[in-house]
Amino acid sequence: MTEETAKGVLAFIGGTGPEGLGLALRLAMAGQQVVIGSRSRERAQGAAEKIRQRWPAAHVAGAENIEATERSVIVTTDVDHFESVRSALRALIERKRQKPEKKWGEAEDERPVFLRSQLTYTPLSVVRVDGEKAKQLLALIEDLEEHEDVQEVYADFDIPEESLT
Repeated sequence: MTEETAKGVLAFIGGTGPEGLGLALRLAMAGQQVVIGSRSRERAQGAAEKIRQRWPAAHVAGAENIEATERSVIVTTDVDHFESVRSALRALIERKRQKPEKKWGEAEDERPVFLRSQLTYTPLSVVRVDGEKAKQLLALIEDLEEHEDVQEVYADFDIPEESLT
């Protein structure tokens, strides 16, 4: 694992569009290292520059899609590209795993492994909730998470720390 991936770099494949760019910006503003991927390196670098213009302290880079995936531990794409990105990642990792096996006593195996792929909901905006409504909302989320018929719970709220006490 490289030093860059050890820090948890996120890749946004097809991240030059409004959704990917907006999410990459929000995460960069939160201090996350981000790589924006595109079929065009120049377009990806231009998108990264747009983020740096809005947030000069951002740790963001632009790269071709495959390079972006190699530099990250988490890859994000929109639903329309999910299957093609998953297939491309599996093929890339399969090629990298074909390195000769390590010999007994050598350092840990650093060949990449594809752990999982999943669709998840990421809100484009969040709603601030506090006071009694925050307590009610947390109770509802807890009830939903414990319900046997519910597999995943997604939310778009933000509760300030002081409301949690």
